[in-house]
Amino acid sequence: MVQLDKDLGIIPEIAHSRTVSPDGLIYSFKLREDVYFQSSPLFGSKKTIKVITPDFVYSFNRLKNLKIASPCSWVLQQVKTFQATKDFIFTIHLKNP
Repeated sequence: MVQLDKDLGIIPEIAHSRTVSPDGLIYSFKLREDVYFQSSPLFGSKKTIKVITPDFVYSFNRLKNLKIASPCSWVLQQVKTFQATKDFIFTIHLKNP
């Protein structure tokens, strides 16, 4: 959703904006509406589809899946919950600020 620049500053990527609750526990990301998956025959005649927040829910759940044993699963250790609140708003609730 975001990237880090050379100075470790956060810059927009798929998310064009983010808000953080005053207590630092809730991050809401507003996704761009012009991001599409790479073309694939799996998408049928459309050839591609928009990236929406349920896609991030799917990806985060894959990271958490012990059967897959993702080496990146550690990044979710401080995540309490995450959800797609709308097609283009993704919210993360942290255990600690």
